[in-house]
Amino acid sequence: MFKGRRLPRYLAASVLVVALVSALFAIPAGRAQGATPGDFYIQRFFHVYQLIRQLYLRDVPPQKLLDGALKGMASSLDPWSAYFGPDELKGFMSQVQGKYGGIGVQIDFRDGYTTVVAPFPGSPGERAGLQPGDHILAVDGKDVKGQQPETVSPLIKGDPGTKVRLTIQRGNPPSRSDVEVTRELIVMRSVDSRMLTSKIGYLRITSFAEDTSQAVREALASLKAAGARGVVVDVRDNPGGLLNSALAVTRQFVSEGPILIIMGRQGWLQTVYSHTPGTDLKMAVLVNGRTASAAEIFAGAVQDRGAGLLVGERTYGKGYVQSVIDVEGGGALKLTTARYLTPNAQELTPGHGLDPDVPVVPPDPPALRQLDASTHLERGSIGLGAQALQERLAAFGFNPGAADGIFGSQTDEALRGFQRSKGLDPTGVIDGQADPATLAAINSAPSRADLQLQKAQEAVEERLR
Repeated sequence: MFKGRRLPRYLAASVLVVALVSALFAIPAGRAQGATPGDFYIQRFFHVYQLIRQLYLRDVPPQKLLDGALKGMASSLDPWSAYFGPDELKGFMSQVQGKYGGIGVQIDFRDGYTTVVAPFPGSPGERAGLQPGDHILAVDGKDVKGQQPETVSPLIKGDPGTKVRLTIQRGNPPSRSDVEVTRELIVMRSVDSRMLTSKIGYLRITSFAEDTSQAVREALASLKAAGARGVVVDVRDNPGGLLNSALAVTRQFVSEGPILIIMGRQGWLQTVYSHTPGTDLKMAVLVNGRTASAAEIFAGAVQDRGAGLLVGERTYGKGYVQSVIDVEGGGALKLTTARYLTPNAQELTPGHGLDPDVPVVPPDPPALRQLDASTHLERGSIGLGAQALQERLAAFGFNPGAADGIFGSQTDEALRGFQRSKGLDPTGVIDGQADPATLAAINSAPSRADLQLQKAQEAVEERLR
């Protein structure tokens, strides 16, 4: 290749270094007699480890290298397996136990990103305008693309009163924006309930945590005491949680018989049963494309056993069970150890979840222009930005006057009212740099009539007749 020419000095030096390294740390071409393929790969691992420790420009702590190798091994398996160190394990357990300093959003790994499944009602994340489907690209400037929630979550959490800046990707075509959120003490309530009518109750389960089964039991007793003869159970945007919790909740609704089939390595099978009378309430279960994992166990048992109707959209399709296994040194491995099928042996894979008995696709939201981070609007502003603000205020139910692009007194009053409703300082100004919280809130999706809930209520009323 270089015939007739001298090698450039820098290239010759590089070749020399590579040659020396290869001579010093060469892996034998053959394998030792009696060595297994596993021995060869372990040898290669330690070879790379040795190269980094001896030749990398800076000194790297051995623990950092080993943690990185463990994370890489786990993440190569599937989207849900992960290794996390002691601090990450604390963050994972706090989600299960239900109290932490943070912003109050459920996150899961979707489409190669840690993704917002849903903000908790009234949480700092909701007030800042975070929405289901937001991909988290960075936390305080640290790139987290492709990282698991167990790694991203400790970065988002922190002492109440401190701030965290999330870089998110949203929409199609995707757009990036920064959202600054002030952390608060988050006390997770996995269950909420209320009466919809004099005879129909509403029960929302946001996740399956340690205390969810008891909370469901108390909520059902309260609804019955209020006169409920039917119930709508809402597991939309529920990403799952603890298997035992999901089974305990399922047994409160589904009568004696099979509720789950678990298939382990090498094909072993276990059928899990309910040994309870279930409930006498007529039931509909609300599901959508973000209903996953343990929530699908519950919904699948309800559907297959005829305990109620599924209303809404096809579920996510995560028919896999993860076990959390302690690792020597304080870390833990979240490992996919089994797959599950519904009582009628329905398999669930991403994109092929549970089909609802009553399909209800919510209408598309109105096409509203986003205001970018450079936006500055106040009374007296004129132009397309002011018009976009007026359209958004009207969609949120505030009256800015005609959408004429003229930021007058009525638009000012509407904006201040909107800010108050979100718990923001009612400045009457949109400034993407000085006040990113107002920008994120106005860019969020306006609430609409819940057509899926209406249809679920109608389905329960029909069963009560």
